[in-house]
Amino acid sequence: MTRYLEESTGFIKNNSGKFVFFIGIGFLLLGILFLSQVSSSLYWVSAIGFFFGVILTCIGLLIEIEFYSSYNFIGKLGSVFVTASLGFFAGALVSITYREIVGHKLIAVVFRGQILGWEVKALTNNPYAWLFLPLLVTGIGLLVSGAILKIYSEYF
Repeated sequence: MTRYLEESTGFIKNNSGKFVFFIGIGFLLLGILFLSQVSSSLYWVSAIGFFFGVILTCIGLLIEIEFYSSYNFIGKLGSVFVTASLGFFAGALVSITYREIVGHKLIAVVFRGQILGWEVKALTNNPYAWLFLPLLVTGIGLLVSGAILKIYSEYF
């Protein structure tokens, strides 16, 4: 029984990057599926899906390329900076894609002067769009400084 347990934990340990990557892909699909113009009650599901999807997918890729295998403090600090930049990039993505429905507009479908029907259009607002640029700039700064620290720790 313990041998089977050791083999299964070894399998999970060896493939943890793949597991995290595919869980992130699942969250991204959840975010895409719930990105809807119909109801504003599902936008928070889409925002959570995009946020965790971006972070988990990128961390899974970083685990697979053994990005976190540093032995000195500068390399570990660079890894933390790069991982924190993923959170800022995910926040920027969510801030620009999140919308709230503020009302509806009734539009008449007219052909040659005759009303053929009515169409309802949702009026949306991006309340957190102002956060996009500060989060993006912070994420780029953390990514560049983390990459410089990792390169310095590996080669110098």
